[in-house]
Amino acid sequence: MRVNTNKIDAKRLVVTPAGHLFMATRDSGVFRSLDYGGTWTKVSAYTNHILYADMVNGDVYLGNGFSPYVYRSTDDGNSWVELAQPKTPTTSWPVTMIYRHPATRTLFVATDVLWESHDAGASWQRVFAPFPTKWKSSMAASGTTGALLGGTGGIHFCPDSSNVWQTRNTGLCAVPI
Repeated sequence: MRVNTNKIDAKRLVVTPAGHLFMATRDSGVFRSLDYGGTWTKVSAYTNHILYADMVNGDVYLGNGFSPYVYRSTDDGNSWVELAQPKTPTTSWPVTMIYRHPATRTLFVATDVLWESHDAGASWQRVFAPFPTKWKSSMAASGTTGALLGGTGGIHFCPDSSNVWQTRNTGLCAVPI
């Protein structure tokens, strides 16, 4: 299937270790390209998704931007498995971020709070941290320097697995430019 990108609202684009591209759209589903964007094939009808490609094993994760559902594909997007829902009994906020730590292999998902899974999404524990924001949008980590979480409240840093997070906004401009 050839995609006319002039009519597609691309929300997220990720690349796997094999060089395959995945694009999540607002209204048209999730697409995969095996030729670096030359042609696209629809691999999921789900819309408004958050995508993440695991650079260690190539798994692709997708989270629903309207609900707390998270899916994983271990076969390059040919099939998707729904993971356990990371949610509290009283809320079901949408997924805003997915990240898999390259060294610890901990899977993180952000909804209204930050969740972590040590068993690839079979179960979730809430990360108890006093984030001044509900919207978490990105995460980065290395095995030697801890983890950074970004969102509407700025940047937060945790040097280890202690769940003690520090705000790291010195030098950042708080005024829209």
